[in-house]
Amino acid sequence: MKKLAQCLNFAICFMIVKIFMDILNRSLISFKILDLKYRNVGLNISAPESISFEAYRVLSFITAIPLVYLLFQLNTFRKVAKNLERNSVFDTKSGSSLNSVANGLFYFILSAGIIKFFLEGYCQYIISEPNQRLLVRLGESMGFGIIQTLIYISPIAVVAIFVKIIAILVSEGALIKSENDLTI
Repeated sequence: MKKLAQCLNFAICFMIVKIFMDILNRSLISFKILDLKYRNVGLNISAPESISFEAYRVLSFITAIPLVYLLFQLNTFRKVAKNLERNSVFDTKSGSSLNSVANGLFYFILSAGIIKFFLEGYCQYIISEPNQRLLVRLGESMGFGIIQTLIYISPIAVVAIFVKIIAILVSEGALIKSENDLTI
């Protein structure tokens, strides 16, 4: 059980470092400390070549907000994983922490999905043919935005549902453990 907890803790720390480095990279580009080579503004959104640097800054800031929230949720999950090492999983604190992580992941999915849908659609609208009709351009860009958003949030939604189920099981286990302690 301890090796599993250590592997889980390592994976969570790796994700935290990866997201933090991504945010740091985009902030260094925004302050012109690093050169802008890649047009990724975050959340797997590629900005078109014709976008200005100020617009890149704004898009990077908008996409960094849900990622900072995700960092906070991953840190909370890391604390719950520490309880796994101490064999104190079935605790009411662990159950409520896992429940808050699951709710946080759902909020991240909602906010990141909305941001990705509109920004992906906006970036596709900019690159589309200017001589097409307006409704055709909007339809293509919004359709592309929906597909890209669903591809991005589907794995996170599966993890959020899994964490929610685990939170319910841990809460029920804590209740059964407290009832068992009372009978002895």
